[in-house]
Amino acid sequence: MIGRRVSPPARPVGITLLALLALLAGIAHVVGALQAFGAIPAIGGAGVGFFVSDPGDGIIQIVAAVISAAVAGGLWVMQSWARKAVVVIAALNIVVALFTQIDGGETWLNALPAVLINAAILLYARSPRIRAALDA
Repeated sequence: MIGRRVSPPARPVGITLLALLALLAGIAHVVGALQAFGAIPAIGGAGVGFFVSDPGDGIIQIVAAVISAAVAGGLWVMQSWARKAVVVIAALNIVVALFTQIDGGETWLNALPAVLINAAILLYARSPRIRAALDA
């Protein structure tokens, strides 16, 4: 029929949750950047606020915020590149979690929560149902 609008495929609940988590991560990166640039105080162990100045970290946080926002938007509108980005980010997060914990003198058990969460995200994003939904 002429003029009939085709509705987009329904967004899976898991993709909606991943999009919201990516958005929250972006917001956290913006706060981290503001703290690194000394615009807002960081909170110490005793709840005392202190100002830091680390412009290099601030720039990295801004880049991470932009990437997180882009991935959140891509997931929200069901873009296939966003699913691929989630796979790459989850895989990198597993490697980073292992190296930062073990290299810092901690045991692998300290990295286990981050590894398990990112492995679940990785497996979910690579599942046939999600691939079909986002790569269509």
